[in-house]
Amino acid sequence: MSESRQAMISDFTDSDGSSSGSEIVCPTCARSDFANRKGMRHHHAMVHDESLAKVKMTCEVCGDTYEIHEGDADGTRCCSRECYGIWQSEHQTGEDNPNYQDAKTSVECKWCREKFEAKNPERRKFCSRDCRGKWESENRIGQNHPSWEGGKLTEKCDECQEEYEVWPSQAGNKRFCSSECMGEWFSKNRNGKNSPTWDGGPDILECEWCQEEFEAQPSQVERRRFCSRECRSEWCSDNLSGKNSPIWVQRITKECDFCATEYNRVPSQADNSRFCSRECKDKWRSENLNGEQAPNWQGGSATLECDYCGKEYYVDPHRAEESRFCSYDCRGNWLSENITGQDHWAWRGGNSIRAAIIKQFHGESWRSISERVREEENGCRVCGDTENLHVHHIIPVMSGGTNDDWNLMPLCDSCHPIVEWHTRSFTEPLFVE
Repeated sequence: MSESRQAMISDFTDSDGSSSGSEIVCPTCARSDFANRKGMRHHHAMVHDESLAKVKMTCEVCGDTYEIHEGDADGTRCCSRECYGIWQSEHQTGEDNPNYQDAKTSVECKWCREKFEAKNPERRKFCSRDCRGKWESENRIGQNHPSWEGGKLTEKCDECQEEYEVWPSQAGNKRFCSSECMGEWFSKNRNGKNSPTWDGGPDILECEWCQEEFEAQPSQVERRRFCSRECRSEWCSDNLSGKNSPIWVQRITKECDFCATEYNRVPSQADNSRFCSRECKDKWRSENLNGEQAPNWQGGSATLECDYCGKEYYVDPHRAEESRFCSYDCRGNWLSENITGQDHWAWRGGNSIRAAIIKQFHGESWRSISERVREEENGCRVCGDTENLHVHHIIPVMSGGTNDDWNLMPLCDSCHPIVEWHTRSFTEPLFVE
C-alpha cells in the first residue's frame, strides 16, 4: 500500500477503528456508505483485492519488507521466527537479557574442595547432593544435629523395674520397657473392678425354663431370660406354637377333590388349593385330563401307512403331513435304496466308472510300460525336470485313450496335477453327458 493512501486512511480514521469524521470513504473507489471502518476494510479487501488492515515494515535482521496488522506493528521488528532468534542472540544475551540475574560466582565445595559455579554463593556450599549428604553424615549427628534434644533419657519399667532408654518426646507416655511387660501389667491391674470399663460386674439371673441361676452382664440383663440356647428352644416349642405363636393365622379346612380327605390351608392359599398332596393331584390329572378331556387335545392320533414296509402307524396330527415312515430303520432302508448314485440330490456325475477303467491299467503290464517311458524320455515334457517323473495319458483312458507310445508322456510331480486338471476340465463334462 502506498504512503499517500496510508496517510489518507489515517486522516479520517482513529486507531480504534471508528470514524472521526461524518462519513467513511473507500480510498480507491470513493464509496462512502459504510457503517464503520471494519466494513470499509472488508469491502476494500474483497473488491479491490488489497487489505487496508496491514502495514509494511522492514525486518531489522535481513532487511526484507513484510506486511503485518496495524495492531501488531508496535511489538514486532522481525519478519520470521528465524530472524527474531538471530536478533535475540545478538541483543538479549548476558546483562542485556530482560531475565538476566547476577552472574555465577566460582565457589569451593565445602566437602570435596572442588571449584563450581553458583548464582547464590551465600546459599550454595556444596557442588552436589552427594557431597552435601557426606558432610551432614559426619557433622550433623549427635549433639551437632540442629534438632538435638539432649539424647535419650533413662526410665524405670513399671513392671520389671529395669532401666531402659527413651527419647525425650516419648518420656511422658512410655511406662514399660517392652510390649511383654505392658501386657503382664495390664493382666494384673486392669481386670475386674480395676478395669476402666468396669460396670459393676455380672448380675445373677434365674432361667425361665430350667430355673437354674446364671450370670449376665448388666448390658444384657433386660433381654436375657434363658441360661442357654437349648432352654430357649424348649421354652419356645411349648409356649410359641400353635395359637400361642405371634404369627398364628386361623387356617381354613378344605376337602380334597380326589380322596375327599379334609386338610388345612392358610387363607392366602385356600382359594387355589384343591388337593391335600401332590400324589392326589397327579392321580386326579391322570384320570380327568386324558384324551379328549386334555386342554391341549387336537383330535387324537392320525393313522398313516409306512412308505417302506406298508404297515399302519399312529402319529400326532401336527406331524401327519411330514411323516412317511413308521421308524428310523424303515426311513434308513428307504434312503439307502432310493437316494443313491444318480438319484442322490448331491450327485455330480460320480467317478466310479472312471476309477473302474483306470484300475484295469494298473497291472504288471502298465508298470513295465511306465518304466520304459520314463527311461526313454528321461525328463518332464513341460519343465524338463528329471526327478519324480509320472507317466501321463494325453487322451484320458475314460475318453478312449490307450497305452500306446503316442498317447504317453512323462511329467514331473509338480506339472502332472496341473496338466491333469486342465485335461479333465474339458473331457469329463462331455463323458458324463
